[in-house]
Formats: sequence, structure tokens, C-alpha cells
Amino acid sequence: MDKARRESKRDFWARMEREGRTEEARAAESEMLAKGMYCSSMQVQLVRNFQPLDGSATRAWTTPNSWEHGRQYWKKPGPSTNALFLDGLVWASGNAGRDPCEAPTAVAKMLAELGQTKPQALANIFVKHMKEIRSMEEARLRDKQRKVPRSADDEDWDDDFEEDDLDDEEGYDKADVDRAYWRGMEEGRRTAEAKYKLASVQQTPSLAAQVQVEPPAEPSPVPPAVAPKEVRPVPKKKRKPAKAPKPSAGPPPLILCSTCKPRGYAVCQDCVMANNPDTIKVNGTLFRVRPEQAAAYKKGLPVQGL
Repeated sequence: MDKARRESKRDFWARMEREGRTEEARAAESEMLAKGMYCSSMQVQLVRNFQPLDGSATRAWTTPNSWEHGRQYWKKPGPSTNALFLDGLVWASGNAGRDPCEAPTAVAKMLAELGQTKPQALANIFVKHMKEIRSMEEARLRDKQRKVPRSADDEDWDDDFEEDDLDDEEGYDKADVDRAYWRGMEEGRRTAEAKYKLASVQQTPSLAAQVQVEPPAEPSPVPPAVAPKEVRPVPKKKRKPAKAPKPSAGPPPLILCSTCKPRGYAVCQDCVMANNPDTIKVNGTLFRVRPEQAAAYKKGLPVQGL
């Protein structure tokens, strides 16, 4: 018995238009939507009810339920710290001549900068973690090759699975894959070491370049004897004597009474007013005012703010 051909949603509606059954299929779709059916289940039912008029069999192109086939996380978890380090190490080893700013992660950028300054140190780190890198790559390869397990409850997923889909997997040999993988890793390691050695040789000048041997200088012709010129002593300039600093005028002497004089500063109100002409006395309290306000107050004129 021939296998049923899988038909996508676009192909189904294109076939309905060719066969002239679009209105009938739309009416059935509206009825299923009114019943609350999901779009995926509704499409499966539509394809079953509206088979091709030429007698061939078709089935809906369904997507399997990932939770029923081993899914464990709603969102794929991010890589671990060790995986980030190993990925950065592989990138820095395989991209020795590129700018570290082009690195995909901060760890790869740090290792790329290390490879530019100390290429041998990066090569040693790569060789040290070679086994871990191999284990990580093999685990990723197994994840890619892992197939969704067959479910007995899902008749639309595995019951009509075509054998042609497995033709690419026939003749698979794990030993050949391992040999190809290690051959590529060895070529990458050799290429990286060659680039590091070339970079170190270019950064460190050779001994012949550092030591420059100068050719012997040719003897210069002896010039004719010339009478020495008379050298006259330059007279020294006489320095002017420094002027004595003028004594600065000090503050005026304080006017102090017999009570304030032993203390050396004004204490009573009379001495404060005598030594500060801008000070006035209002109702037994001293105020420091502007000179024009003090002059107006002494003349008996009113002063604003007092």
C-alpha cells in the first residue's frame, strides 16, 4: 500500500481552490472553530474529510508534541560557565589574526588578547583542555543526531513516516565521524601553532636586526692650519643693589579705655563704637550698618531697617 502524502496547510487550501471545494471547506472550518477545536487538530480533521478527488491519499503535516517526546524545559537553558570558556578557547585558537573586539563573548575576547600578547600560553591552555573540548563537541553532535522517539499514541507522527526520510542516515559510521573530527582538530591546532609562532617571530626582532654593524669611517682630510682667533672676555653686568622693602603701614592704634586696655581689645560698647565708625547703638544694642546709614543716624535722620 502506498504511503499517504503529507500536505501542508497552504497546499491543502490550494488544492481546495483547484477542486472548487473552498466554500465547503471554509464552512467545515467555521463549524470546528465554533466547537473550540485547536488549529492543529482542525487541520488534521479537514485533510481527513476532504481527500483528493483523484483517489490519492493525503495526510496533514503535523508537528509532534515536544513535551511528549522528551522536552524538559519551556525555554532552552543558557550555556554553562565551562562551556563558555571552552567555546571562547576554540574561537581564540582558530582566529589568531582577528581583532579581539570581534569575539562573540567576553571570555573569547579575553583569550584572544592573551593570544596576541602570549601566544605560547594560549597554545598550552588549548592543549590542556583538548579532552574537555572533545567531550563537549561529541555531546553536541549526539544532540544533533538524536531523533524524536516513536510514540504509540501519536498516529499522525510515526504511523505514516516515510522511509525516504532515513535515506541520508544510512551507512552512518561513528568511527569515520570520529576520525574526521580529530583530523580537523589536529589541523586546527597545527594552524594555530603556526600562526602563533609567526606572530611571535614578527613581534620579536632577530639578533641580526638588533645588532647593527657600522662600516669603518673613512679618514677625513686634514684642514689647513688656521690662526686661532683672539677671545675677549665678556664683561659682567653689574647688578643693582636690592632695595630695602618699605615698611607697611600697620593698623591704626586702638582706642581703649582703662577697662579694655589691659585686655588689648575692645570689650565695652563705647570702645567698640569708637574703633568701628560703622557701628551705632539703638536701645542698648549695637548694630553694624553701612557708612551712609551710620552718618544719617548720627544726624538724627531715620534709618531704614532699624
